[in-house]
Order: sequence, then C-alpha cells, then structure tokens
Amino acid sequence: ILLSTAKQRFMIGNSTKHLSDDPRACDFIGRMATVNKLLKYASFGGLATVGGILCLQNYVAMKLTEHEYYKTSLAMLRNHKEAVKLLGEPVRERNIDIGDSKVTTTRLYRARMKVPLRGSKQSGDLYLWAQRRTLQDSWEVLRLELGLQTLKDKRLLVYANPGYGADYVRNFDVDAVPDLVDGVES
Repeated sequence: ILLSTAKQRFMIGNSTKHLSDDPRACDFIGRMATVNKLLKYASFGGLATVGGILCLQNYVAMKLTEHEYYKTSLAMLRNHKEAVKLLGEPVRERNIDIGDSKVTTTRLYRARMKVPLRGSKQSGDLYLWAQRRTLQDSWEVLRLELGLQTLKDKRLLVYANPGYGADYVRNFDVDAVPDLVDGVES
C-alpha cells in the first residue's frame, strides 16, 4: 500500500481509488494517526522520565554535599599541603556518583563516600569514612584517602582518626548500627 498525502489516494494492486471510496483505507489512516500520536506521547513521556531521574540524581548528590562530614573532609583535604600540591590549586569537587553504592553509601549513623576532585594538575577521588554514635552526636571523620588519576592503584592517606585502626575502616559496614548501652558503644 502506497499513500499519497497530496492527492489523498492509495493504491491496491493496479487500481487507484479515492480514500473516501474504500472504508479499509480510512480505517488504516485512522489507525496510523493513533499510532503516531501514541509514539509521540511515549517519546515525550520517556524524555520527561529521564529528565526527572537526572534532576532527582543531581538533587540527592547536592544534598550529600551539605552534610557536616562532607564539609569537614574537604576542609581537611584543602589543609593537607601534599594532597593540594599533587592535585594543583584550585581543588574543586565534582558531582558525586550516587549510583555507585560500593563506594558511596550514607545511612543514619555511618557514611562512606567517594568524592571526585579536579585540580589544575590532575584529577582524583577523595575517599572518606565517617560515623556518629547517636543521632544527636556530630559526625566524626574516621579516615580520608586520596586516589590520584596518575596512580590508580595507590592512595595517599590524608587523615586517619587515631581512635580507630585501619582494620576498622577496612571492615566498615555502613548498615551496622552502633551497639549502645547507656550512651556508650559496647
């Protein structure tokens, strides 16, 4: 079937007829218009969904940057002369990938995060671990490590909380709730 919109004709076999002469053609054209409308609606719906997801992802990543441990960690990094020297001034943070739950997870009591950074010399990632004992307590940064683009398999230790060993962070489970007895962790 060939459609000619200018003359509103269609061809079936060797005969040419007007659209109004054959009810099958009107039905076919009507269904095509409906399918085209549905495709348009589905396209717009898909674009709106993807746009909404991207906006939500950026909103959640922005909210993560408002946490106390995030701000404290970046201040500690900027005060670490060797780290700043390796990255190059100015050091700027980039968008956090909230989809990478292996390295970025935040719960009520514990958080672990990978913060992408860019300096004038190279890019890197700041890995941070933080926790608090109760919801009323302030966050405590446990460890900060800087991974550099040029040294992918090594990390520079920026800060290690003296109250916690390296094994504590290695076995860090963000889903674990501190076991408190009368306000003291047991």
